[in-house]
Amino acid sequence: MSITGARLASVPLKNVPDTFNFLIHSEDVALPCRVRWIKGTELGVEFIGEPEYRRNIFDHPKTGLSANDDPQLQWPTK
Repeated sequence: MSITGARLASVPLKNVPDTFNFLIHSEDVALPCRVRWIKGTELGVEFIGEPEYRRNIFDHPKTGLSANDDPQLQWPTK
């Protein structure tokens, strides 16, 4: 995985759409991506668009975080 894309392995390749959201559950983020190549049981994807931050995979997608969402993101006061 890099800042621009990722290599995915051991996925069922016959049903992979051209574009999809790659969910990183541990980070609660979905990365929109496009398939760039397929070789055997691996495929390369390019990240496109903005990441969607999520609180839970069953919640509606969030477009970003704000200080109101997480107290750790609040600016320090004087």
